[in-house]
Amino acid sequence: QFKGLVFTDALAIKGVSANNTSICLQALQEGHDLLLVPRRIMEEVEAILDAVKSGALTEAEIETKCRKVLTYKYALGLSKTPFVRLSGLGNRITTAHTRDLIRRLNQE
Repeated sequence: QFKGLVFTDALAIKGVSANNTSICLQALQEGHDLLLVPRRIMEEVEAILDAVKSGALTEAEIETKCRKVLTYKYALGLSKTPFVRLSGLGNRITTAHTRDLIRRLNQE
């Protein structure tokens, strides 16, 4: 039995999300762990919450999926501080030197 993470494809694709049922809920019930690019995220979240309230999906199932994703993130080192601090990156790389370099490259 496959033990890895199961991702959806882009859920916003019209062919996938054309009917009125919650595509995210359906994907979770079918065994997906990560839902990529849902079309109407708030409606999808509400549908999942309603499914948990009604018992169609259990909190334990959601918790198991979350733990699985977090376990993989930890194992891959994704829980650590990134090598590049993204905050303020534009200010750090936009210097007189880089502006001069861009100017010279545009002249060539």
